[in-house]
Amino acid sequence: MVNQGPNTNAGQFFFTLGTTPELEKKNTLFGKVVGNTLFNMLKLGEGEIIGETP
Repeated sequence: MVNQGPNTNAGQFFFTLGTTPELEKKNTLFGKVVGNTLFNMLKLGEGEIIGETP
């Protein structure tokens, strides 16, 4: 889904629960989550992580 070529209009999105300095000064859009959705994101952050893969 990421950059399939010129004029494809594809992309991806993801949420982070911590700092991401590797994304600074790149093609990144930052936003704000509002409402009860934030609580669902925090539940995802509580999952067990083995290495780099949740």
